[in-house]
Amino acid sequence: MAETPRNSRSQAYRRLSLAEKHDKFVNRYSRRTLFRVGAVSGAALAAGGVLLPGSAAASPGPTVLLNADKVAGSALRPFGRHIAYGADPSQQVVVSWQVPAAVTAPFVRIGTVPGDFSPPIPAEVRALTSQMSWQHPVEEVPPNSPKSITQYYLHARIDRLLPNTTYYYVVGHEGYDPAARLGEMASFRTAPAPGGDGTFSFTAFGDQGVGYNAVATSSLIAGLDPAFHLAMGDLSYALEGEGGHPEEDKYDARLWDSFFVQNEPVTAGIPWMMALGNHEMEGWYSADGYGGVRARFTMPDNAWNGSTCIYSWRYQNVGLISLDGNDVCYNSPSNLDYTKGKQLTWLGRTLAAFRADPTIDFIVVYCHQCTYSTCHSNGAELGAQKDWAPLFDKYQVDLVLNGHNHIYERTDPIRAGKAVKKVPSRGTTDPVKDGTTYITAGGGGGSVSEFPAPDTYLGHETANDTPVPMKYSERDGQDRTKKVTWSRVRFRGYSLVSVGVIAGTGTTPPKMDVRAISADGTLVDQIIVQRS
Repeated sequence: MAETPRNSRSQAYRRLSLAEKHDKFVNRYSRRTLFRVGAVSGAALAAGGVLLPGSAAASPGPTVLLNADKVAGSALRPFGRHIAYGADPSQQVVVSWQVPAAVTAPFVRIGTVPGDFSPPIPAEVRALTSQMSWQHPVEEVPPNSPKSITQYYLHARIDRLLPNTTYYYVVGHEGYDPAARLGEMASFRTAPAPGGDGTFSFTAFGDQGVGYNAVATSSLIAGLDPAFHLAMGDLSYALEGEGGHPEEDKYDARLWDSFFVQNEPVTAGIPWMMALGNHEMEGWYSADGYGGVRARFTMPDNAWNGSTCIYSWRYQNVGLISLDGNDVCYNSPSNLDYTKGKQLTWLGRTLAAFRADPTIDFIVVYCHQCTYSTCHSNGAELGAQKDWAPLFDKYQVDLVLNGHNHIYERTDPIRAGKAVKKVPSRGTTDPVKDGTTYITAGGGGGSVSEFPAPDTYLGHETANDTPVPMKYSERDGQDRTKKVTWSRVRFRGYSLVSVGVIAGTGTTPPKMDVRAISADGTLVDQIIVQRS
């Protein structure tokens, strides 16, 4: 699950954009006489047709239109349930899941009393076909297996829900109605209406993967029972390699099945809000590499028409922004500048609106790549430092969370690229005076990276006043290092971040209690973020 060294690829190929690599890949496989088809209507899907990879925004890709015999609906049990909030989590939820084959009339039924469910609410089908010829399965494939696999993802958008209310739900399709099977019932809770007391918690990590370490961090989320979880890219590691190189990356599409099943005990009830990582650049499906993501997930995606996993939303008194770090990434540049400035313009406008809103106390930004980190596995992202950090400074962003490096690291508060104040564990920072705190939380389970300096964390502090080398890539791909003084806490191990948002009183302002917790429940770091 480590990144592929860049020197293993030709520099000429590396300089191509992902859209150019996708076109090259499609042309190559077209010459091998693979069938390519257009988008399939809903009626065709019901009859067993397959939606073109990339969904509505797809360019033609190597896929096959299947018309296999239908399997009885009663034999096709839904799996991999995962939910997400809409832009207004007090009223909007998306319920998503998978089925093993094409089904007719998929639905979700909801209710505020267990077993007393609404009539079926129709779900949208997004089917994703992957050729075995461009995959590297991690398990043995029998010789009589099909030449392609199709994964059927279903999504039901539910709106006009009651705020601060627990809903119970079941999912099914024609021939499979689990309403009487309470063992298949799950529940979720909508957010209180904006303007409430602002007391809640959320968790975050990136780089989870599939395996027992990933199970441990997922189970930790379940125990903490947050209002929502931020999944900050490199989710399943179905793609092994850097990402964005369809002719060189190794890929097993069915690892996504394992990812969703592994996390279903948590994701069926706790919304997971995702950001894109470099391992989500699956160049087989679409020109931007995100066709697979669009099939599997439904995020608010309200930055502009056609944006993928770039969105803003709010939960109570916290404004949240998801960014695509691939757009500013010099380290893995396949999608560098692919939004052509749209994301940066939208970010500035959104930060300004959040900071001008008197009902929003805190702004939290989450993404995959590290604006600031001293871990040398993937380093820090100079593109984010140049493009995003000045906006974070201007609008006094309180907390920036990311993954990418498979460690936990917290900076001292930073402004204009420099540490403003030393904040040890159990310290307090004021973003208005001190600057923005950056946290890398990439210990979700994929693997563990190395630091160029000793670990130093709560109860295990080491001398930490000597500058530490920060590795970063220039725009031309050349690696550089620079000594920095802001690396305050470093921990190599599987972990997550838990943020408790605590309401203010008549005499005290609201605050965020930010903690890092290892997979075994040990407190690794803790700070208070409180604005003056």
